[in-house]
Amino acid sequence: PRALVLFLAWVYLAPAVLGGLVTRLWPTPTGTFGLTDPGYRHWWLMLQLQLPFNRLPFLEEVLRLVPGLYPVWIRLWGGHLSAKSFVGPRVMIGDRHLIRVGPRSVLGARAGFAGHIAFRDDDGRWQITVAPCEIGADAIVGGDAGMGPGAVLAAGATLPAARHLGPHKHWPP
Repeated sequence: PRALVLFLAWVYLAPAVLGGLVTRLWPTPTGTFGLTDPGYRHWWLMLQLQLPFNRLPFLEEVLRLVPGLYPVWIRLWGGHLSAKSFVGPRVMIGDRHLIRVGPRSVLGARAGFAGHIAFRDDDGRWQITVAPCEIGADAIVGGDAGMGPGAVLAAGATLPAARHLGPHKHWPP
């Protein structure tokens, strides 16, 4: 049993606590960054820490079975998920430190939230845009819907099922 407890602490707590320390000591920069920019390196480090949970989503689903545990874990990363919100099955929060969810909000089944997007600029150089996804109080994100970096869902609004809100877009428009 002790080995199992240590293993679970290593899997769940070590990356979240380290990620939380990084975001608290060096606040997550937002904006668009090239591969040599400090903002890119910060995002890349956070991505590496979160990779096991992005690749093995069942690890995160297990946390959601215990009421109140998942919001605490998101807070360890540096994000905010109200304990009064509801997270449906198979919700994907790719950048846990870049999520802001208000109270009484609903994140529908299979909804996705990405605090970053990669692209090539006009000269063919890789760039990344990084910004938090924000869901206001009493808002609903429909099933299979998604939000990109900097997207904002207003308090009390509903993002319809399967609707995708691109980078820095607001709903309602």
